[in-house]
Amino acid sequence: MAEQDVAGLVTAALKALIGEAVSGAIRGATASAMHPAAATGPGANLYLFQLGINRTGFREPLGIRITDALPAAQPQQLDFLYLLSGHGDAQSLEAQQCLWAGVQALEKHPVLPAADILARAGRGKETANFGQATVKLERFDLDQLCNLWVALQARMAPSVIYRVTVEVFAAGESRPG
Repeated sequence: MAEQDVAGLVTAALKALIGEAVSGAIRGATASAMHPAAATGPGANLYLFQLGINRTGFREPLGIRITDALPAAQPQQLDFLYLLSGHGDAQSLEAQQCLWAGVQALEKHPVLPAADILARAGRGKETANFGQATVKLERFDLDQLCNLWVALQARMAPSVIYRVTVEVFAAGESRPG
């Protein structure tokens, strides 16, 4: 399973989780995972805008000599940065309510096991070659957030940034999630 597959599964799982929350908060509200310029309301939109390798969680084997056996392939930690935005009628504050429902859903689930991700993404029978996903609210100041919206060429909406870190194992290797 490639990094793109893991990103797709994690995005689908988070979208499903957020969808349950926003549909309960506002009648007719939905969750989407598309470019923010295309998002409409009422609802919450989750947009993966950056994927990278998490160097802080990297575990490099130390003290290996040329005569030692080569270490097993190390898991790689990936970071996904998501823009979570609320959309809807400005007069009734639907956008803010949908964003708040999405934030509450993610804060209630700071860790998603691999089995949960597969189930929420509709792929429950598969074996995961990735571990749990850790979901954390990122601190972006207003300038950074505005710059992101400008770079996306989309009209700014109430939004927050989440970092999701997932450990991906070597091909053919799976671990209980």
